Amino acid sequence: MIPLVSVPSKVKDEWSHLKRPLKRGVKIRLITQKPVEETTQTPWQALAKNPFFELKYLAAPINFGMHIFDRKEVTLAISASAQLLPSLWTNNPTVVELASSYFNEMWSKKQ
Repeated sequence: MIPLVSVPSKVKDEWSHLKRPLKRGVKIRLITQKPVEETTQTPWQALAKNPFFELKYLAAPINFGMHIFDRKEVTLAISASAQLLPSLWTNNPTVVELASSYFNEMWSKKQ
C-alpha cells in the first residue's frame, strides 16, 4: 500500500526494477487511494497491461506506505510526509503476518 502522493514517482523510480520480476512471473499487487484525475500516462499504461500486475484503488486516503516482499519481509513508512519517508524494515514473521493480513483485508474491500 502506498499513498497516492508518492505512487507515480515511486513507480517511475522503480519501473526498471519491476520489469524483471514481472517478466519472471512475479505477481505485484498495488493498493493506493483513488486519484481525482489520472494524469500519469507512463509507466501505468505498460504496467496495467501486464497480467502479473494488479492495481486497486481505495476511496479513503492512505496515510502510510507498506511493501511486502515474498511474505518474508516488510517495510512500513512511518511518516505521512511525502518527502524522504523514514521506514521500518523487518523480517519478523509476526509483523510480516500482520502486514500481510492487513493488506489482504484492504485488497478484498470493494472499490
